[in-house]
Amino acid sequence: SDSKLLATESLNTYWNYNKQSLINYMKESLYGIRGIITNSCNEPLDAMIWVIGHDEENDSSMVFTDPVVGDYQRLIEPGSYDVVASAEGYINDTVFSINVAKGNTNWINFMLTSKDDSILLKTNKETVEDTLFFDEISIQQLIIYNDSNAINTDYSIELETEETWVDINKATGTIYLNKNDTIQVRFYTDLLTAGYYYNNILITSADCIIDTIPIHLVVKDTISSEITPKQIIDTLWAGENAQYEIIIKNNGMLSLNYNILKDPISSWLSLNKVSGNLPITECDTLTATINTQGYGFGELNCSLIVEKENSTSDTLAVSIFVKDTIEYTIYPESIADTLKQDTVVVYNLIVENTGYGNLKYTTNIVFPTKSNDFWVSTTDTVGVISSENKDTIKVNLNTSNLNSGDYICALWFYENSGKETLIPINIHIKQVQSIESFSNIQNVRLYPNPFKDDLTLECHLFEPEDITLSIYNTYGSLLFRKVLAVNNNLILLHMSEIFNIHDLSKAIYLIQISTDMNQTTLKVIKN
Repeated sequence: SDSKLLATESLNTYWNYNKQSLINYMKESLYGIRGIITNSCNEPLDAMIWVIGHDEENDSSMVFTDPVVGDYQRLIEPGSYDVVASAEGYINDTVFSINVAKGNTNWINFMLTSKDDSILLKTNKETVEDTLFFDEISIQQLIIYNDSNAINTDYSIELETEETWVDINKATGTIYLNKNDTIQVRFYTDLLTAGYYYNNILITSADCIIDTIPIHLVVKDTISSEITPKQIIDTLWAGENAQYEIIIKNNGMLSLNYNILKDPISSWLSLNKVSGNLPITECDTLTATINTQGYGFGELNCSLIVEKENSTSDTLAVSIFVKDTIEYTIYPESIADTLKQDTVVVYNLIVENTGYGNLKYTTNIVFPTKSNDFWVSTTDTVGVISSENKDTIKVNLNTSNLNSGDYICALWFYENSGKETLIPINIHIKQVQSIESFSNIQNVRLYPNPFKDDLTLECHLFEPEDITLSIYNTYGSLLFRKVLAVNNNLILLHMSEIFNIHDLSKAIYLIQISTDMNQTTLKVIKN
């Protein structure tokens, strides 16, 4: 009926029209999967039903039981499903491959086990291990405890790999509440040689939980020794001496005769004793002396081989890094700046003595080209710096008598033992425009820049005159110089025609073009 309020006499008629449809609709809610979830005491649980591969956390498609009676109803399309029942404080249970047909109901009940009632086995050892000599027998006891609320539990025990050198005295057992069971693990070394042997004990409880107990067996030779330390590693200054204690212990079953060899034979390493006889359990204490006098910085390596009468040996590695007593750092590593004419600037060079002894040094300024003006000087030309201390060398630059252009030189730092360092100094003097200043060298170009195999020089001379072409590296070292006769105003020169420029290594270079009155310097890069 499409009438909201029916007449009283029409109610029975319309009920009979719709009764069966309503009942069929109510029956649809019972199809799918339904059941009851209880604990081991048959008490209803507040639990969740989760369909694996179907339900998602973010869409709340899982269903929950009525906690009063423990029942659930899961409407679902026909198909095959794996269903998980879970409740707080209980172990999850899963029923696989539930086949749901159209118009049918699958009754799936769950009885969940409390986590407090789950089976828990513990052992008195995390590892079963022993150290034996050849032809010995040993028995280790492994105790298994029932540390759960289960009244009793069955278990099985086995070796992961069957071996002739180890066995256990039983394969199965039952442990009652708060009781334990003792397993005997027997070792046999009569068929073994000296070395290390491994296996595992697998304990499987009634709920199919497997615990793994590792087995470690060390078989020692009847003639056996232990050396402490296993290696000697140290860092010493050149000329320094050091002593190290070496302990050789007889941990075999017979007296120990030993000899010590050096491989390779090394004069920097000496021992106060190279042979001996040790009764059982006795020790020898040796002193190894290392003398680095006469050795330069670097590594010294040697092996001490302790040979025993049964043709076996132990090796102790010795590795010494020798530091040079003369070590220093200079900061900054170079000086480069752009200055104006008539300027005085002071730069600080910090020299730190990082070596072992005193650092005695001399400094000097090295000019790559002649200069009529002494535009660079230092405050300290000699000095002494004690270990772990610093000194400051002041470098003074005075551009009062310099024309615009590039000027290069180097500070030469010489240490009295022969070590030396060059600190490049590169300054550029800005050109000051003046109607009185005039350069005969105009429009200088070097291309391509960067270059690889050849470099082209192009420039104009206001009046033709001979030019001097020079090439320097950034340390100020002169690599090439040649005087070129010029009869024209235009200079166009391929550098490879006068110099093997393609043989230069990859770096930055300075190309200087000079006449009697003028000079121009440009930087180029070799790729």
